[in-house]
Amino acid sequence: MLENGVPEGVFVLNNLTGALVGGVINEQTGKFTYRYLHNVAVDFQTGNTPDPRYCMVTGPANLRSSGGSQPAFGVLYVAELSSGRCIAYGFQRPTNRNAGSTMPLAILDAFQFADSIGQ
Repeated sequence: MLENGVPEGVFVLNNLTGALVGGVINEQTGKFTYRYLHNVAVDFQTGNTPDPRYCMVTGPANLRSSGGSQPAFGVLYVAELSSGRCIAYGFQRPTNRNAGSTMPLAILDAFQFADSIGQ
């Protein structure tokens, strides 16, 4: 739990499949009630890459809400070596109305940090 009462999430990136899965524990039940799922391999177009190499870090962000959904206080940054791209992903803040559902991640922005190789 963060100091301001906002629950923390955990995210795991599968380097073989590109599946980015996350969860947040419900503080009342102690169970992973909130789930996130996104396939970053599609975004990086690594389908033909024999050995994609991803790196992921997180960072705080206080994004403005849009379209009726409240963004979480964080961003996931995923980079992939062969594509030379870094993509920032945002995600919804857990609420009672999205408990039990699998929530998507949304691309916020991307940049090219190196020339792509082997694609």
